[in-house]
Amino acid sequence: MRKILLLISFLCLPSAYALDRESAVNYAAKGDYKKAYQLWQAEADKGDAVSQFYLGVVYEKGNGVAQDYPQALYWYIKAADQNVARAHYNLGNMFFNGRGMTVDYKEAVRRYKLAADLDYGPAQLNLGYMHEQGLTNKKNPKQAFQWYLKAANNGLEKAQIKVAKYYQQGNSVTEDKEKAIYWFKKALAQNEDSVTQYDLAMLYLAEKKTRQAGVQMLRETAEGGERLAQYQLGYLYGQGVSLKQDYEQATFWYKRAAKQQVPEAQFVLCLSYSLGKGVPVDVVLAHVWCEAAAENNVEAAEDALEAIKESMTLKQLQAAANVAPLLLPKR
Repeated sequence: MRKILLLISFLCLPSAYALDRESAVNYAAKGDYKKAYQLWQAEADKGDAVSQFYLGVVYEKGNGVAQDYPQALYWYIKAADQNVARAHYNLGNMFFNGRGMTVDYKEAVRRYKLAADLDYGPAQLNLGYMHEQGLTNKKNPKQAFQWYLKAANNGLEKAQIKVAKYYQQGNSVTEDKEKAIYWFKKALAQNEDSVTQYDLAMLYLAEKKTRQAGVQMLRETAEGGERLAQYQLGYLYGQGVSLKQDYEQATFWYKRAAKQQVPEAQFVLCLSYSLGKGVPVDVVLAHVWCEAAAENNVEAAEDALEAIKESMTLKQLQAAANVAPLLLPKR
């Protein structure tokens, strides 16, 4: 009985590896990388896979030691050989970015795949990107979606947004607004990103039963400074879609979006000032916004700008040149 109790006590004790690893992590958190390095080195030499991984990180980042990519590679491989997912992942990053070696997408993919098969979310996300961009061999959106979905199920916000957009656009999967909404909401639960809120608002706007919720979310997002939401809210007011038509409100939101370099908003403002829609006719401001839209490659703006110039005096042209930097100081 005593032997059994001793055996149970032994099995319940944390390993020496774990204790030293924890101490090393604590030292690193305090900025004492030299002490952390010493502990990780001692345990890595004994074969502890996690310590080998941390040594790879130390050498890759140059924390407490001189940066040394070959040493980082050596220790990552040692840890990866013992199935440490993060080691495979970091190796993938080194090959992808060419850290201490020639860029090798094929080997990067192989390493990401090994980590992804160990259910490591960041590697699944990166594999999705590699397939999406054609860095595996050729573009494979269906395969990209499958890896994004795995990463999304592992809680990665970026992957959840990717999956939502695949469903929203029907990109290599059947278009499914309900699933798109589900994944956008999952992502928003982690981070209230304004672009994601905008995407979700647009999905709500597309359905009659959720349209008012979409308008409200769009307004909140626009008020928070999201430029695309500002443009879209201006459009709803201007067209009288889901909101009572109000040219002044439309112009208010177009202005905010235009100042944030939304080309379509700039062009609409050009037309508004030319025609006096929601604002008084003002050829100088019409010129300013048409020129901005043209610089942002709105084709129709170029012809409109030429027509506006023909109707302007030299004094008005000079006024437009003076006003433009004030309205768009970051141009």
